Amino acid sequence: MTRDNHDIRVLVLVAAGLFVLSSVVRFCLADFPKCIGVLPDEIRYLNLAASLFNEGQLIERGGFSSFQKILYPLALSPAFLADDPLLRVRLITLLNSIYVSSAVFPALLLARRLFTGKAPVIICLLFALIMPDMCYSMTFLSECIYLPLALWLIACCLRALEARGGAGYAWCAGAGLLCYVTYLAKEVALGFALAFIVMMIVRICRAKDDGRAQADDDLRTTAGISSRPAMSAMRSCEDCLSAPEAREFRSSIARSAGRVREPACGRPQAAVRSGIARSAGRVRGQAWFRACLPLACFLVGFIIPFIILKFTLFSGLLNSYNQTDPSVLLNPYTLLFAIYTLASDATHFVIAFAFFPLVLPALTWPRLTRRERDLYLFCLLAFVFILLIVVYTISIREDLGHVGIRPHVRYVAPIFLPLLFLTIKQLLRGDGTAIMRTPFAFAAAIAMTLGMCLLVVFMLGNGDYSQGFDNAQFHPLRLLGEHLSPLPIDPNVDPSVSSGAKDIYHGAFLEINPGIWLAKALVCIYLVFGMWAIASRHHPKAAIGVPVLIALAMIAANIGAYQYNDSVYRIDAEEAAEICAVNELVSALPDGEQVLVVVDDENSAFNNLMDVYLENGRLNCAYILERQVRNALEEGAISQRELLLASDDTVGDNIFDANGRTCDDDAGIAYIVMPKTQKLKFDEGIALDVTPEWFEDIVVLQLASNAPVALAPSAVRMSSTR
Repeated sequence: MTRDNHDIRVLVLVAAGLFVLSSVVRFCLADFPKCIGVLPDEIRYLNLAASLFNEGQLIERGGFSSFQKILYPLALSPAFLADDPLLRVRLITLLNSIYVSSAVFPALLLARRLFTGKAPVIICLLFALIMPDMCYSMTFLSECIYLPLALWLIACCLRALEARGGAGYAWCAGAGLLCYVTYLAKEVALGFALAFIVMMIVRICRAKDDGRAQADDDLRTTAGISSRPAMSAMRSCEDCLSAPEAREFRSSIARSAGRVREPACGRPQAAVRSGIARSAGRVRGQAWFRACLPLACFLVGFIIPFIILKFTLFSGLLNSYNQTDPSVLLNPYTLLFAIYTLASDATHFVIAFAFFPLVLPALTWPRLTRRERDLYLFCLLAFVFILLIVVYTISIREDLGHVGIRPHVRYVAPIFLPLLFLTIKQLLRGDGTAIMRTPFAFAAAIAMTLGMCLLVVFMLGNGDYSQGFDNAQFHPLRLLGEHLSPLPIDPNVDPSVSSGAKDIYHGAFLEINPGIWLAKALVCIYLVFGMWAIASRHHPKAAIGVPVLIALAMIAANIGAYQYNDSVYRIDAEEAAEICAVNELVSALPDGEQVLVVVDDENSAFNNLMDVYLENGRLNCAYILERQVRNALEEGAISQRELLLASDDTVGDNIFDANGRTCDDDAGIAYIVMPKTQKLKFDEGIALDVTPEWFEDIVVLQLASNAPVALAPSAVRMSSTR
């Protein structure tokens, strides 16, 4: 066995061991009764997983769905082999832990493409395991499969960019197919496709220019005695032939040349030039075709499965998300807000990437190998495209008008790892010292560092960090902001009491949070220290401090992510037991009997519990909003069918119009399930309260067969108090 094979075997065993360790640890941390924390994403994933497993269709809350990001629901399908909802949630947690921990294997492949020794590769694997995004195993979010898939895609695209010939075409087709598979998990995966396409287009343009230059060289070097080099050589000999003793020799050459040229009247020379031109054209065409073929293979690998699913499972469906109309950018406010959003998102994304993995390769570009340049350019292009996709499709649609923009770092997070691996290699190689040797690189480093510090001072802290699932990297910042109260304006006031007053003449006061400003100071110190440590030639070992600081920040983000997910997702065992009992009631109903679930108008604990533990595997549940019940029954009693039809807006995607119903509107309603907080009171002659005595939060009513439905007089005008 060669040493290289021995190293590979050792690294594979280490990766497998780390995978098992990570899976066990992640499962132990996430194994608790939980409910949904992110709407409507997790509702879709769980509802579609159940409907795909039970019916083979896309159904969400009793209506056909247009949501086409089905890879994660398919990945959760094995958990629905369990009938017990609590066991099913535990199986989902186990699957999520396995999926997210599997990112260690593409991380191994990427590290092996950069390093030859075992120690740096193992360090890279450890960095992969402390990614804050690993904590998504505690949720029901598709990031659990997006992280490993994106890393596999980056590794595949890098191999496709390197390979040549038939193997290169196969890798490009495989990269296109894998890109579509990743697109089925996250729509932002289009950023990877755009990055690969741009790189291939640049290669095509360069190949065309190289082919033209090569053809011109061939034309000049193969034109024979009439070519420019030959004529130049002949002119250089003119002085030698001007001597009297050489006149006879020169005359004989002229007569010989005349005998060669005269019969053909110059045609042989023109024919030679024409043939060479045609040959050069063929060379250029072949070079252009060979350069275009890899791109064509990539597009075929992406488009063929897209078309197949579009005409089969996704036939007739709308878009997965409510797309933003490009015309919104014609509004001056929206356009300027988009620029503000771009600055905010870019600042937070760069901070989440620890700055140096994004800028160090650019500052030391001449020292990069061809493979390193391909990896860096591909990741950088994907980073930029996904940033623009997030700004256009999410920020200006969901955060329009808000000062605090939610930094959706989770969409670009997988790109961080390969860039971090490349940065570690450059630091070990001492590439940073090259910054001091080139005035341009030195000036660029100073400008980038100072510019980033200014962005940190003005933009960091303005983001909306309350929804921690969007940005696992910013949990330390969120914790600092939450645990340190804003400073009072009056120094004589207790520091724990912040001023929320508002001047009626000059508007609201500026709120200064010491935790946020501490975070700004720490980030600026890191930027200045990191640039000095990387570029210093007198203290080369100081550069190791940069990845050490990055590792400490990642560990802190893991702690914050666990604290946040535990507080948002964990529920009491009693709450889970109640909704599980309702699930048993629904599953045990005879055929033809339906349950009407009255959900809260806004996000609530009841809604989240119902969407996790009420499987609706037999499609005998209908869903309606509380306000729809009150509006429908405000004028008096109506038939059960009319009440079911009043729920039209709650089925399907909850974003688009309903495109189909799965409940039988003519079958009527056997039971009504709702939370006690709604305080809905139905006519006692119609609805019988059959709620088990041990239920604390849920009400179960049994309706008389075919009886009209009406609210009790005292409940018609009553509004919910939650």
